[in-house]
Amino acid sequence: MNKECFISSILLFIILMNGSGLTQDDYQKWLSKENEKYSKFLSEDDKKFADFLRKEWAQVGLSLPDKPFEKPKTPNPVFSKPPEVKVKDKEIEKEIPPSISLIEKVTPPSDIKNINESETEISKPPLSNSDISTVPGLDLQKNNLSNEVSFYGTDFKYYYNDDLKVYLATKLSKDAIADYWVGMNSKNYKDCIAQAKYYRDKYQLNDWGYLNVLYDYSKVIYPKNPNERYMFCWFMLIKSGYLARVGFMENRIGLLIGSKHNLFGKLFYSQKDIDYRFFCVVLDDKETEWSGNIKIYKEDFPTAINPFEFNLTASPLLPEVVGTRRIIFSYGDKKYDIELNYNKNVIYFFKNYPFSDFSIYFSSPPSSLAENSLANSLKPLIKNKSEYEAVNFLLRFVQSATEYKTDQEQFEKEKPLFVEESLCYAYSDCEDRAVLFSYLVRELLGLGVIGIDYPNHIATAVNFKSEVKGTFFSHNNKKYVICDPTYLDADVGMLMPGYENQESNIIEIE
Repeated sequence: MNKECFISSILLFIILMNGSGLTQDDYQKWLSKENEKYSKFLSEDDKKFADFLRKEWAQVGLSLPDKPFEKPKTPNPVFSKPPEVKVKDKEIEKEIPPSISLIEKVTPPSDIKNINESETEISKPPLSNSDISTVPGLDLQKNNLSNEVSFYGTDFKYYYNDDLKVYLATKLSKDAIADYWVGMNSKNYKDCIAQAKYYRDKYQLNDWGYLNVLYDYSKVIYPKNPNERYMFCWFMLIKSGYLARVGFMENRIGLLIGSKHNLFGKLFYSQKDIDYRFFCVVLDDKETEWSGNIKIYKEDFPTAINPFEFNLTASPLLPEVVGTRRIIFSYGDKKYDIELNYNKNVIYFFKNYPFSDFSIYFSSPPSSLAENSLANSLKPLIKNKSEYEAVNFLLRFVQSATEYKTDQEQFEKEKPLFVEESLCYAYSDCEDRAVLFSYLVRELLGLGVIGIDYPNHIATAVNFKSEVKGTFFSHNNKKYVICDPTYLDADVGMLMPGYENQESNIIEIE
């Protein structure tokens, strides 16, 4: 039986079923038999995996990772001294240097909310088109249907064949999942993967971005059924080489992705013989997070070997919609007034990014728009300062850039901010400031920085080239002097009271 005959027989059966009063159960029994016939065309790995899915399942309990902070963070900022008397506006020394890079400033449409004004409200930026017809090997004649899906400011067009969809039985079972696996192997799934990888590479997306591309694709194929969407993503991830599994409980499918990173707030399953965890991920804002137990299989497809990476070696290359942030701060006897730009599409991408290890936030770069804006605004202001004075200047800038609020107050959940997000949101707490300060010192001054992770607080320490006094840490035979962006008005070397004898861990920054 070839593929065309298999499809024709399905269509014929559906016609007969509609005319004869046969039930959905009859259809499922017939489909299972047809899948058995077609399975001889599967690869040996696909056959073995389908057989495995029909047998080896177990109900397991899910766990949460340890909390990122052992103790609650301080609800209020700490001052090193009484706040300085505010300088009158007429005494402001406005030092906004001319641009030192060629960035075309785009005025955002008037219907997009300013995130600084609405605090945590993020409206979706306008779309730009993306042409996928140039994907090597993509046959538009075979993929005779197309649809567009919004993806963080870009209008993604997906091409597919009307034969692509495989239905999942309403009553979930291991056989239903095995049938889906067999059915998808008979489809032209490789063109789906080629399109998803095209978007991944074009927009510099990491593994999380790639998964979201696949999920958007699944919404085209399955506009109404979330279980089938997750099954589609599971199949495509495995065929893309990723560690992914599905589980189910009652009438809900759970998508699990394997990673060595922590995903705080996400339930996971682990096995003694593997050194990564499988986290249940929810990709739709309207769905609730997974809870309770889950039925899951315990052996991965042979070529699905790549764990998910949540770090970003580059910022997502999304269309620029410029947001602007004005920051006024004092240093010494001067007051500075600067404007910073960020990409609203990047902010939108990070809105529901899973809360992962702090090292990821420290090591992830901002967009070129934000990078150049920070360099243009701050580098001239520290150009003629000593190493100590330059670091102290950046420290005061970060201490003053936003008001202090914990994540629970601002987002009602823990949400560390990437560098770009700290240019957008009106509030921040300790880890957000540490991430921004670390980036500025490394990029503008070329000095080494480490994160200092306390049970309820995160600070930074800087490896100066010259001798600098103050509290310091020894790491890899180097001296790192404490710099705390949350200890307001504190200078380099000053440790926040109460942390003198507290244990801490070092956060390595790549």
